[in-house]
Amino acid sequence: MAPKNPNNLLRGYRERLFRTQAAMAEAANEHLAPTYLLSANHIGKLERGVVDRPSAPRRSALRTICGVQTDAEIGFERHKWRSSVPLPSRSAAIEARPSAEPAAVIAVSTDIASPALTDASPPAGWRVVGYLAVRDEAQLPAGLPIVAASATQQALDEPIIAPASPPVPDLGDYPGGEWNSFLTVTRLLASQRQAVAPAVLLSLVEAHRDCLATLFRQAEHDPLRSHIGAMVAEASIVASRLWSAQGNRPMALAHCARARQLGDDLGNHALAATARIFESNLRSDAATLIGRSGDIADGLRLLQEAQALSTALGPAAQARLAAEQAQIFAVLKLPRECDEALERARSAAAGITERDRSGLFSDWNASRLGVYEGTCRLFLGEPKKAAHLLEGSVSHFASDSSNVNVGLAAQVDLASAYAQTEDLDKSCALLGDAYGKLVAIGNQRGVDRAERARERLNPWNSERLIRDLDERMAACRAA
Repeated sequence: MAPKNPNNLLRGYRERLFRTQAAMAEAANEHLAPTYLLSANHIGKLERGVVDRPSAPRRSALRTICGVQTDAEIGFERHKWRSSVPLPSRSAAIEARPSAEPAAVIAVSTDIASPALTDASPPAGWRVVGYLAVRDEAQLPAGLPIVAASATQQALDEPIIAPASPPVPDLGDYPGGEWNSFLTVTRLLASQRQAVAPAVLLSLVEAHRDCLATLFRQAEHDPLRSHIGAMVAEASIVASRLWSAQGNRPMALAHCARARQLGDDLGNHALAATARIFESNLRSDAATLIGRSGDIADGLRLLQEAQALSTALGPAAQARLAAEQAQIFAVLKLPRECDEALERARSAAAGITERDRSGLFSDWNASRLGVYEGTCRLFLGEPKKAAHLLEGSVSHFASDSSNVNVGLAAQVDLASAYAQTEDLDKSCALLGDAYGKLVAIGNQRGVDRAERARERLNPWNSERLIRDLDERMAACRAA
């Protein structure tokens, strides 16, 4: 086990100002949310060095009660972590600059022989953003462009380039340096799931997650264990969304459940809540407008568990949590509860900044919430209001190449709203167009959503428009 360094500075403040560890914890708790409350046992672990850097809210509370300005004054000076777990291999991950083609958003370079790798090394229009963890080059998928054919591994302690921008610390207080680079890539992969065909990203995400999971198992006494575990959980949620998009619900549920368990075991409330938000979406089958295999009560229970941990979430995550609750309330025909949840979602969405739109929540803004609002009105039997809201969302996402799947979901729901207003021309045109695009990119979750929307047109099955739509959808499947 790695040696521990006692925090004599914190102990000194405690002995002078509070005498007992319990008294210090009680004073700090006056400045903490319920999810971060301290006990005498926590203070003891901090003083013994068992935990050498608590979460940001706890550090802030301890600074306040000790009357200091910096973490260093109470023994929590940030230092560069050095993991004792060797990384088997790594490959540079690069992304296209905005001027590149929208579809070419990420690639992996295995040409990292030079320790002095710079931003000038990638091809024109690309930039290095971090490093992908893979056990060997054979795990790199053929579905993504490989920028360089040669493959050279580097030892972990050699210099590496810093990520292009710092990751958002919504899901944990991560260390800097090498591991920060792997986190950046995890979130970059997550941010592309709404723009890239699921099959293209899945093998890359799974390779990354598998290697991080191996490192986590090896890191029993490593100071970075909790951070590696948190990255495994994030990568697992990303993989879950991609498995779901491909129509493999059991694998999607397994990955989300693993992320939830890791969040709970590590005491990472933000991760635990985030995993529950996405697992709820799977349990209720909300992605296909509450499909036949979903359990609404199970989904709502997970959202309530996430809400109990929501003080650890950023505004984008809180907006998604409330929007998911609103959608379930709408399905259950509970308009008051739905409206209250939507109001919470609007309030949270108003606080979203570009910094918050990262990784799993890169697709969140006011327009994303508009899709949920329109869908809720559809469930509540207000198709005209639904159509008005969804028309705005479809128009917005039509020019947003980074959120293709979100735009197609809005288009499918708008087709359902037109069906309920008996505007069959618009409904069939929109649904046929969206269905063809969803089939082409292999988004089975979206295809299922569209097929559920087609069922809403059953009262008009004898109409020529509906027969033409069925022929168009059959042709897409055949192609």
